[in-house]
Amino acid sequence: MYHYKPLIFCILTVSFIGCAYYNTLFNAQARYDDGIRKIEESKEKKITSDIRNDFQAAIDKCWKLINIYSDSSKYADDALLIIGKSHYHIEEYVKAERFLSQFVNRYGDSDLVAEAYLWLGMSLIELDRNDEALAHLNKVLAEDESDDLNARAYLNSGRVYLKRENYEQARKQFAEVFNLTGDDEIQGNAQFLTAETYYQESNYTESTISFERVLEYDASVDLLFRAILRKVDSYLNLEEYDQVIITLESITSETRFLHKKSVVLALIGDCYKDQGKFLEANEIYYNVLETYPRTEGSAIAAYGMGQLMEFAYADLDSARGLYQRVGKEYRDSEYKADADARVRILTSYQKIVSNIEQDLADLHNLATGPDEEELIPEDSSAVEPDEDAEKGKKEGKKEKAKRSELEIKKSLEKNNFAKAEFFLLTLASYDSAAENYTRFIQSSEDSILVPKAQYALYYIYAYELYIQDKADSIKQIILDKYPLSPYAAFFTAQDNTIRTEEKEESPYKYLYLQGEAMMYDERYPEAIDFFNQIAEEDSGTALAQKARYATAWIYENKLEDIQNAVTAYAVLAKEYPNTDAGKIAQNKIKIPVQEEIETTTANQDSTISNENGAITPSIDEDPDLSDQNTDNQDMEESQIPDKPDDK
Repeated sequence: MYHYKPLIFCILTVSFIGCAYYNTLFNAQARYDDGIRKIEESKEKKITSDIRNDFQAAIDKCWKLINIYSDSSKYADDALLIIGKSHYHIEEYVKAERFLSQFVNRYGDSDLVAEAYLWLGMSLIELDRNDEALAHLNKVLAEDESDDLNARAYLNSGRVYLKRENYEQARKQFAEVFNLTGDDEIQGNAQFLTAETYYQESNYTESTISFERVLEYDASVDLLFRAILRKVDSYLNLEEYDQVIITLESITSETRFLHKKSVVLALIGDCYKDQGKFLEANEIYYNVLETYPRTEGSAIAAYGMGQLMEFAYADLDSARGLYQRVGKEYRDSEYKADADARVRILTSYQKIVSNIEQDLADLHNLATGPDEEELIPEDSSAVEPDEDAEKGKKEGKKEKAKRSELEIKKSLEKNNFAKAEFFLLTLASYDSAAENYTRFIQSSEDSILVPKAQYALYYIYAYELYIQDKADSIKQIILDKYPLSPYAAFFTAQDNTIRTEEKEESPYKYLYLQGEAMMYDERYPEAIDFFNQIAEEDSGTALAQKARYATAWIYENKLEDIQNAVTAYAVLAKEYPNTDAGKIAQNKIKIPVQEEIETTTANQDSTISNENGAITPSIDEDPDLSDQNTDNQDMEESQIPDKPDDK
C-alpha cells in the first residue's frame, strides 16, 4: 500500500491542476458573458465602467491562465481569443488587432480560427485598414461552415464597401446576411446598413422605407432608435416636416424609448425652428430645459435656443449664455464642440462691439467736458462729504485723461474696421460685411485702411454677391483715388496681362481668382479644390504651375499637413523641373520633413506679383514647417511580442 502513495499523490496533483486550469478559463468566460449581457440589456450604445470592469476581469484571468500554464496549453487559444474579443468590446482596437493577429499566426489549426479571423477583420475596420479587413473576412467564409459566422462576415464586408461608397456592392453583401441567419439583431443591423446606403446616395424616399423596416426586427433599443432618427433625417432632406413631427411624436410615449424622450422633444423643436416657427420651437426648448435638465435632450435644446437667440432675435448675450450651457447640460453632447466655437465667435464679436462703445463714450465725454459739480448747499456744514463719491469722481477724471482725442479716433477706426472684417472672415456674412465696410469708408475717409476696405468690398461684390456693376465701380474708385496702393497695382497688372495675352479670357484664370479668394477667406480646402482643377485641366500652362505651387504652399504653411505638402511639391518638381517654382519644390523635398525648410528658397517666389490672380499672401518670411506628427505609443503597444505571454 505504501508504494502506491506517490502515484496517488501525482494523480491528485494533476487532477487539481486541471480543475484549477479549467476553473480559471470558466471564470474568465463567465465575466466575458456578463459584459456581453450588460451590453445587450443597455439602452445606450455606451461602454460603462461596469461593463468595462467585466471585460477587464476576463482579460486578467486569461493572462493569468496563459502565464501560469504556458501559451501551448490546452485552452491557451480559448484564452487568447477571449482577450482579443474583450479588447474589441471596450474599444481598444489596437490591442484587439495585436492579440487576434497573434492568435491566427500561432493557432492556425485551432477550431476557433474562423472566429478569430472575424474579430480581427472587425478590429481592422475600426482602424481603417479596410483592405486587410476584407482579406480576413474572406478567410472566415473560406474556413467556416457556421451560418452565423458567415452572416457576420458578410455584414462586416458590407460595412467596408459602405465606407468606400460602393453602395451596390455593399447591398449585395447585406443581402447574403438574410439568406444565412435568422438572428434578429444581425438581420436588423443588415437592414439598417442597407437603408444607410440609400441615404448616402441621397435616395431619401427609399431610405425612409428601408429604415422603417428596421423596426420590424427584435433588435436592440439603440439600433431601433437610431433607425428612427435616420428616418427623420430622410424626411428632413425631403422637407416633409409634418412627417418628421408625426414620426417623433409617435414614440414619445413608447416605454422602450422613454429614456430618449428629452432628445425626441428637442428634435421636434429643431423641426419647428427649421420651418421658421420660432415661437413654437422656443416653447418646446424651454420645456425640455425645465423638465429634463442635465440630459442629452436638454443640451440639444440649449443649442437650438442659442441659435434662435443669435440668428432669429439677434440677442447675442442670451445666445452666448445658452451655448455655454450645452456642455454643462450634457458633457458628451455632439453639439458641444460647435457650441463652444459659437461662444468664442460671439465673445470676439462682443469684445469688438464693447471697444467701439467705449471709444464712442470717451469721445462723447471729451466733447461734453467733465460732469458738472453738484450744487453745494448754503449750510455746507449740514452735509457730510461722501468720500467714496469724491474718490470715484477723481478716478473718473483720471480715466478720461488717459487717451487723447486722436488716440480715441484711431482706436474707433481700428475697431470699426475689425467689425467689418469679422463679418467677412469669421461669419462669412457678406451683406453685413459690405454694410460695415461701406459705413467704415464713409466715416474714415482719411484712414490708410480705406483702400483695403474698398478692395474687400470689390471682393464681396465680385466673388460672393455676384453684383458685377458694383464691383467694377469700386475697382475704378481704387484706380482713381488710390493709384499707389497695392490693390491698384494688382488691377493694373491684371489689365496689362489681359491685353498682352490672347483676346479671349481663359476660364481657368477666373478659377484661379476664386481659389485665391478662398485663401483670403481662410477656406483652404476649397482653395485647393480650385487649384487642383486648374492644374489637371489646364496642365502645362503657367497658370497650372502657379496652381500647383499654391496648393503645396497652403499644405505647408496654412494646414501644416507635411505629408500632403511633400507630395504636392514632388508633383510640382516633376511637372515643372526647369522653372523657378520647380527648383524651389526640388529643394524642399530634398530636405528631411522633420527639419525646418530654409527661408532663402521659400522666399524666391510670391503670388503677389504673379500673372492674373487676385492678391495673395507672400510666403512667410520665416516659414516654420512643423515636425511630422507621430503617435507616441508605449513599448507595450508598439512592439508586438512573439508570444502572447507578455501581458
